[in-house]
Amino acid sequence: LGFEVLPVPFRDAYPFGGGLHCATGDIFREGHCEDYFPVQVPGTRIRPVS
Repeated sequence: LGFEVLPVPFRDAYPFGGGLHCATGDIFREGHCEDYFPVQVPGTRIRPVS
């Protein structure tokens, strides 16, 4: 899928909340910001980074 996995000791995840989901975010993304949830509460749409 094009992912580069960077293994780190799990203790390094604690500053990010201690959970695996908090330590596995995108740090770099190519392309534009996709809105996968177009039907939302008014005023909560994802805005592209400029």
